[in-house]
Amino acid sequence: MPEYIIGQDIPRGGVSSLSKFHGKEVAFFSDRAGTVTLDKEQLGSYSISAPNSKCFANPFGWNTKLGYKNYTPKVFKAHESTIDNFLKSLVQLSKTQSSNVKLSSYKVFCPSSFFQYISVKRQSRFYILWYNNRYIIASNETREGQNVLMSYAGIRFEDLLTHGTTQKTINNYNLYESVIETKINGLNCLYCAEIDSFDKESEAYTEIKMVLCKSNLPHAKTTNKKSVLKSLSKGNVYFGSFLFRLLIQCKFANDLKVVIGIRDQSFTIRNITEFSVEDDLLPFFHQLYPEYYEKYMASMELIQRVFSTIINQVTRENPVFYLEIGSQYTLKSVDSVSERRRILERFMPSEFISLVDSFD
Repeated sequence: MPEYIIGQDIPRGGVSSLSKFHGKEVAFFSDRAGTVTLDKEQLGSYSISAPNSKCFANPFGWNTKLGYKNYTPKVFKAHESTIDNFLKSLVQLSKTQSSNVKLSSYKVFCPSSFFQYISVKRQSRFYILWYNNRYIIASNETREGQNVLMSYAGIRFEDLLTHGTTQKTINNYNLYESVIETKINGLNCLYCAEIDSFDKESEAYTEIKMVLCKSNLPHAKTTNKKSVLKSLSKGNVYFGSFLFRLLIQCKFANDLKVVIGIRDQSFTIRNITEFSVEDDLLPFFHQLYPEYYEKYMASMELIQRVFSTIINQVTRENPVFYLEIGSQYTLKSVDSVSERRRILERFMPSEFISLVDSFD
C-alpha cells in the first residue's frame, strides 16, 4: 500500500492567500430530495425577533434543548454514500435545458468539507476516486457518535430563526446545498456546500451558528457588534478556533453574513447578532487572533499542496486512495481490486457513471 505524507508547514503570509479564492454558484439542490433547482424557493430566510425585555435570563423565550429527546439525527450507514445526492443532482442538472453548466468540462467533484477539513486539520477521512480522467472525492464521515444534544440545539436554533416556534425540530435530514464551481491546481472543480439561510433583503447567503458564552454575557439588546464579539472572546476560551472554522466554512460556501446566537450553559439564547463576514468578523479575527488568521490566509496554499499530491498519485493505474487527516496529511492507496469495486459502488451512483462515460 503506497503511502504519501504531505508537507504541512504553512509559509509566512501564504503563497496563495485565501482572499484570492473565487467560487461561483451554478445551481442549488435539496440534499434530501436530490432535485436540482436554479432558484432558491425552498431555502428559508431568517427573522430575528425582538427580545422579551421582561425576562433577562430568557429574553427570547428560547431554550434550544427542549424537545431533543424526540430528535432523530441523521447517521449514514457504513455502506451509504455521503455524496450520492450531489452526484445524482449533477445528472439532473445535465438534463436541465435552462442550465448553461457544461459538466463535461469539470475534472473534480467533491463536498466543501474537503477544503474545510484540510484547512482546519480536522480529523477525518476522504476517499479519492479516479474515473475517466475525473476525480471524485467523498467523505467517509458517518456522523456516528455525535453529541445528540449539541446537534439538536444547533438545528433547533436554525429552525427557530427560519420557521419560528410553530415548527418542531424532528431531524436534520433536509439540507440545502449550493453547487459551486472553482479551479483547483488548474482543474475545473464542482463542489457542494450546505446553506443555512439567506438575508431576504440582500439575498446574501447566511451561516447560522450558536455558541456558548460562560461569562461576560452581552445583554439581549446589545447591538454593538464589536462589543458582542469582545464578550464572546472573554467568555469562551475557544472562540478563536471557533472563528477560524466558521470563516473557512463561510469562504467556501459563499456566505456573506453570519447570525450568531449566544447561549448560556442552560442552552438558553441570550443574544442574537447578525454580522458581515467582510466588515465585522474578518477585521476582528485579524486583530485578536493573528496566528489563526495567518493559517486562514494560507489555507488555499495548503489545499493546493494536498491536491498536487493527489493528481500525481491517483491515476488510471492506481485509481482509489484515501486521504487521512489527523496529526498529518496522509494519502494511502487501496490495492485490493474487490475493495476498489466496493468503494466505487458505494460513492458513485450508476447514473453518474453513465454521465461521465458519455463525456468522452
